[in-house]
Amino acid sequence: GESKRWRCLCSYDGTDFDGWQKQPSGLAVQDRIEHVLKEIFGQVIRTVGAGRTDAGVHADGQVFHFDGPWPHTCGAMLQALRAKLPAGIVPLEILPAKPNFHALSSG
Repeated sequence: GESKRWRCLCSYDGTDFDGWQKQPSGLAVQDRIEHVLKEIFGQVIRTVGAGRTDAGVHADGQVFHFDGPWPHTCGAMLQALRAKLPAGIVPLEILPAKPNFHALSSG
């Protein structure tokens, strides 16, 4: 299918993670989300997050975006993410985004 841009909002409890940004340890929130997205889409999906947090820090509203081919509803993707992500990471919403949407510049 055609790749679309998705805007996602999640919260996380940073206790079990090495912050938001990808780490060599593979234990960052971004690592876990990308691992699950790869399972769901069957291909490597890169996420771009707004800002970053340090290890152990919690976030109530982390926005990130990614591009991927998704033939189903946003609700179905949200359910798939919730089912596969570790307990500390909670996807709150997923919305289709304009192709030029960028998590870093729009907050």
